[in-house]
Amino acid sequence: MSRIFLIVASVFFFVATLPLSSHALAARVSGFDFQPGDILVTKNTRSAAFVGHAGIVDQSGKYFVSIAGPGHFPARYSIQWWLERYPSTKVVRYKSANAAKQAGAYAYQNYVIGKYKKQPYRITNNPKDRTYLYCSEIVWQSYYYGANTPYYNFATKPFKKVIPTIIAPYDYLNKTLQKLNGFSTVHSFNWP
Repeated sequence: MSRIFLIVASVFFFVATLPLSSHALAARVSGFDFQPGDILVTKNTRSAAFVGHAGIVDQSGKYFVSIAGPGHFPARYSIQWWLERYPSTKVVRYKSANAAKQAGAYAYQNYVIGKYKKQPYRITNNPKDRTYLYCSEIVWQSYYYGANTPYYNFATKPFKKVIPTIIAPYDYLNKTLQKLNGFSTVHSFNWP
């Protein structure tokens, strides 16, 4: 009896101490495994200033955080909700799953339940300022403040990396900027 108990206890200990993979937090939606920190970009919306819309997948891997536009505050909805409303979507992923998870957690902790949940929408020219927010800025701030990972742009005189004054949703799809910042497009829905 004690020998069986010892074997069962050993197996339980082994299973309990196995590391969880990053896929444990992924949510499979429409045949794709979303992960915390994934950036969603769609071309299905248009405002006076931007073409497109962006959001960031929170730490659960099942929901995204974004702000809809004027008159709105940051909110969290399911990824399925996003794909139903924005069928043409690309998914952008950061090279470090750990940093991406930190960014996703930051988005939820600060823009859904935290200090910045009632910040109004407005496009401003300083992505570090959280007085007003816009969709792609929430993504940028989540990586910048939550994972110490800024998404840089280029300055041409002199040629160097700089923090952008405004970051548009399509900036996350720019191949040159993706390469500079360690991101890549990993999936497209209805968008060649």
